[in-house]
Order: sequence, then C-alpha cells, then structure tokens
Amino acid sequence: MATDTQRLFFALWPDDVTRRQIVAATGAAVAAAGGRPVPPANYHVTLAFLGSVPRDQLPQIINAARPIRFPEFALELSRTGYWPRPQVAWLKPSKCPAALAALVDNLWAAMAPFGLTADSRSYKPHVSLVRRVPGGLGSELDAPLVWPVREFVLASSATRPSGSVYTVLEHFPAG
Repeated sequence: MATDTQRLFFALWPDDVTRRQIVAATGAAVAAAGGRPVPPANYHVTLAFLGSVPRDQLPQIINAARPIRFPEFALELSRTGYWPRPQVAWLKPSKCPAALAALVDNLWAAMAPFGLTADSRSYKPHVSLVRRVPGGLGSELDAPLVWPVREFVLASSATRPSGSVYTVLEHFPAG
C-alpha cells in the first residue's frame, strides 16, 4: 500500500573512495563491536533529519535547498565511539568544521517554512557503523580519514525487514 508521506533527510554522502576508506579504517572495530553492522552503502553523515514529510512537498523542499551555497571542505573523521541509549557505534570528527555547522544551520533555516525544525540537542556529525551494539566502543584512528565534501544530498529512508534502505533523491553541489 502506498503512503502519502516519505521519510526524508539531508546528508553528506561519501563517494566510493571515501566509503572504502571508512571500511578499511573501521573494519576491525566494527567486527569487534558485535551488533548489526550498517551496510557500507548506507554510510552517510545526517545534516537534517526531516522525518515523515508529505510526498507532494518534495518539489518545494528541493527548491528550498537548491539556493544553499557552501564552500568545499574536508571532514576529518578521527574517532570511533558508542552511544549507549540508541546502542549505536559511530565514526566522527574530533571537531565540527565551521562550514559544516553553517550548512546545517542554513538547511534548517530553509526548512522552517515547512514547519520543520532542528532537534534541540546539539549537532553531532557522525557516520553510524553498527546498530544494536551490546557494549562500548571507542578509539582514535591511527590517522584521520579525510572526506572531501563537495556536495550534500536529499535522501529518503524506507524500513525493510532486512534494515533501512536509503535512496538519494537529489544532489546539491558546493559552490
């Protein structure tokens, strides 16, 4: 049965090279963590989770995000860790680049006319690596993984028995 809403989020979406680097840098930690590894095809950094949005708003949301400009920047992912409450192991930067923080703020400002607002918690950029992790995980990578950020995307999320399936709907380049 078709639904009239779609779960949407804006994200940084790694290219294949960056995706392979994430796998190589975190493979041992992911294997040791237990739980359910996130498929590498699903790796991303969420910028703004919009939740369930009426499908007929999709063109307006895309048009609202289209004028957002940001400079290309490097996201240096350097640390694995674990959040106990959602039981998620992650990879994150040691600090959030100013260009990333500004991009997140600009996205939420563009979404305000749709009644969509940011979470009250502070923004914590990360790549989810493992879900349903039974225990802690945390270490510094031997060397930071440098992700060259040249675009962001709008993606949809569908829940299947095998897990989440993400589909990129639109690309928004830097510049």
